[in-house]
Amino acid sequence: MAAEPAGTTGHAPSSRPGDTSVATSRPTAGLPAQRPSGAVSRAPGDEPGDCCPADAGCGAATPREPLAAGPLGMRLLAFARVPEDAPPSDHELTYAIVAARHRGRLLLVRERNRGCWELPGGGIDPGETARQAAARELWEEADQRVAPAALRFEGFARTALPDHLTRYGALFSAEISDPVPFTPNEEISGITWWDGGDAPAGGPLQTVDVHLAELTAG
Repeated sequence: MAAEPAGTTGHAPSSRPGDTSVATSRPTAGLPAQRPSGAVSRAPGDEPGDCCPADAGCGAATPREPLAAGPLGMRLLAFARVPEDAPPSDHELTYAIVAARHRGRLLLVRERNRGCWELPGGGIDPGETARQAAARELWEEADQRVAPAALRFEGFARTALPDHLTRYGALFSAEISDPVPFTPNEEISGITWWDGGDAPAGGPLQTVDVHLAELTAG
């Protein structure tokens, strides 16, 4: 959806026009180790309860500084490792994203309008679970199919842009054993399997998404 923030946001379902540009991949390199389950990521100096009343069920406090910031003013305010069926209730859950890897490389997609390298993901449709949305967006944006049940839930990210309301997104991870060829579509002009080194050519790197991907790295 065009009104959603870049990177950790909703994207409209895509068709497949004849554009054929695909970004190249890079050699394998590791990412930082996974953080323990049950943890809430906060910036230095953050104190619990800063985000909302104690009974609001937010699951993660708002840091005095964002955990990460990226292009277009995107900010990662907090990350809550809470059960998948108990999302924070202080802000609406509107999108799902996937940190998918193949042999240590992270899948990034280049969104046409923003020109930014991001994690695949998008808005949760009516009647759809976040897990179902994540699997659907991974296929629609990057042509990679993973069954919803095969996704690993990681936690809920609270993100904001200066001109958007704060919202939550469900973060999942997946291992792609056999990547399939990508066909550019109306929304995504290219994909890359990124090694974590230099930013891919062709656009800025959404560093908020990279930070979230690091939280899932094992």
